[in-house]
Amino acid sequence: MGKGIQKLNKAEFLKRLAIAILPGLLVAGLLYAANIYYDLDLNKVMVNENTDITDDLAVNGGDITTTATTFNLINATATTVSFAGAAATLNIGPGAATATSVNLAGGSGATGCTVDGATGNLVCTGNITGSASGTVGYWSRSGTTLSPATANDVVSVTGNSGDILTLTSSATGVSNKALNISQTGATTGTDYGAYISNTGAATTNIGLYATASGAATNNYAAIFEAGNVGIGDTSPTALLTVGSGDLFQVNSLGAIAAAAGITSSGTITFSGLTTAGPVITSATGVLSSEAQLALSRGGTGANLTASNGGIVYSNA
Repeated sequence: MGKGIQKLNKAEFLKRLAIAILPGLLVAGLLYAANIYYDLDLNKVMVNENTDITDDLAVNGGDITTTATTFNLINATATTVSFAGAAATLNIGPGAATATSVNLAGGSGATGCTVDGATGNLVCTGNITGSASGTVGYWSRSGTTLSPATANDVVSVTGNSGDILTLTSSATGVSNKALNISQTGATTGTDYGAYISNTGAATTNIGLYATASGAATNNYAAIFEAGNVGIGDTSPTALLTVGSGDLFQVNSLGAIAAAAGITSSGTITFSGLTTAGPVITSATGVLSSEAQLALSRGGTGANLTASNGGIVYSNA
């Protein structure tokens, strides 16, 4: 073959021939039809009808564009539609700040979810769920335990109507706890396992209401297993302390350890007295003495003497 002449196979020859003569044929009207024509201004072959592509469609220009107000990518057969393949980032939806929302599966107005283009909020008609374990938003689930996804997050519940937090359990296992609170942190100050206060402007404020009832062998409204209990006292020094300043105390042995005095408008019964002691009580509750009692008023010249009918004090 002569210099400068390139040998082409049949397929390549036909391809180049079509590229060379197709625009001319279109311009000449030989291949012109209502739905296919050659645009001289754009220097492109234009197709004005649906085109069936039975093989892969390669778009190497980077963009698929349309001048229509609505563009639908519709699938009627495939059960799986994949996007983004090996891409590290997949962007769906508005590229401008004024763009509207992205609807998934119909949007929140019917079914599915809507990503609001103005606020970024995700709104779903149905439930937002995750697998048996993993993280959904700010929450993490493991088995049947739900906890904040980030350690040391504080869960805050605020409400202004009715019950703020309602816990209900119908479990039938042993030692079930509807609410289990545990504080194990070591600090140099004061730690509270539970701190409850009621300071509302109500007719009656109750800080804590506890009741236990039902078909149980034993019903206990409250059990304080360890530690001192203060009533009207924020620093109790005995197992039970009543009144500010430890005015009345009951120690761990059940004995009254301190008392400012005993005042009663009714009968005081000493159930532990027997006939063997110096002070006894009869079956009718009469307090009497079986032995001599040393009575002392104290002070110089202050004496107590007993006579028939009473105890007479004299300062003789």
